[in-house]
Amino acid sequence: MKETLRYEIPKAYQIMAGLAGPLAYQTAKRLHGRPDCRDVDPCAALDSPGFVLKKLNEMDQYARDLTLAINHLAVCTDPMEIEKAMAELETTLKPILSSIDEVKCTGFDRHEEARPLLICVMGKIVQDTVLMLQGLHMAVLHPELFIRNRDQNMTIDLSVTFQVDQELAALESWAKKQQKTSAAGWGKLVAAFGLGWWLGS
Repeated sequence: MKETLRYEIPKAYQIMAGLAGPLAYQTAKRLHGRPDCRDVDPCAALDSPGFVLKKLNEMDQYARDLTLAINHLAVCTDPMEIEKAMAELETTLKPILSSIDEVKCTGFDRHEEARPLLICVMGKIVQDTVLMLQGLHMAVLHPELFIRNRDQNMTIDLSVTFQVDQELAALESWAKKQQKTSAAGWGKLVAAFGLGWWLGS
């Protein structure tokens, strides 16, 4: 006779997981979807290096806000606190997704290659957050996938590492090529990369 194992999942994690699944789905759908571009200025990126620099500055702040929201969620145990923290996380994700939508909708004139490179940088921290939410949802929904033996305790990891070094390196390499072949304007962006103050990790 096959033994049936019981998994005792704290109520707090059950509530988190119930909210995390739908949030992960909706966020991923928005991240990879096609936005409605009617409210976006198609000429916003006529100054392509300035637009890229502006977006990277935004992402630096968004990453800080997102970190605070995730840290807040990780320490919540009361059901009302959890619901409030998850709503805060959703609210923090919205301007990032809107900023990515703007990149998707904006014309880059002769620098269209900037679009996918910039989206990769911006989308990475959203994707990392989605993976954390999906992991939380799956750990509670299917704990048997995370526990190898009956005596093992399961640790649910709510940490996220925003690591975009490779994505930033690709964008920086492309910007340096533009600096050599295009008109003035790329020097300021390349110089900003040299300062190394973006999130990176």
